[in-house]
Amino acid sequence: MKKKWIWTTGFLLLMVGIITVGYVRINRQFPRSVEKKIEMGKFVEFQEGIYLKIDRVDLLTNQERDALYKKAEETPLCESKIWNVHFILENRTNENKKYEMTSLNLETKGGSSGISALFFSVLKEEVGGSLQGHGIMKSGERKEVICPYELLSNYFTKKQWNDIESREKWITFASYPEKVMMQLE
Repeated sequence: MKKKWIWTTGFLLLMVGIITVGYVRINRQFPRSVEKKIEMGKFVEFQEGIYLKIDRVDLLTNQERDALYKKAEETPLCESKIWNVHFILENRTNENKKYEMTSLNLETKGGSSGISALFFSVLKEEVGGSLQGHGIMKSGERKEVICPYELLSNYFTKKQWNDIESREKWITFASYPEKVMMQLE
């Protein structure tokens, strides 16, 4: 019985040691990303030669949100909030450049959301050209792009959800090795 206990303890200590060594090795190989915070309204290079800034952010009212769900012919699974983020893009090169907005995420502590493709398509019919999540920009061109982001209550505790409108939020478009965060005010 004593031998079995010694072998079991030895095996467990060996497993803990292997896991600890692996954890330390991975953390040395891939250190935590450095956060770069950018204030709302300031331009940052988003893609090669394409600069971006957040012009404004609109939280849809409950009536606007419900109307959007109705147009999309969808029923929400839980309570949600939708923010329309208005970006200004500038092509600061001497050539036409492609841009792609799908890498932009709305984040807050406890939750994250990409651009809502469902609402993007519905809003595109209404607004038109300013809802181009990807495309080509001519040299020197400047354009506004509106992206809808939806946060769902089931990602948060009840207390967090009740405070969701006043929580710190940001748009991220790079996570590693440098996490670029554009603050929403």
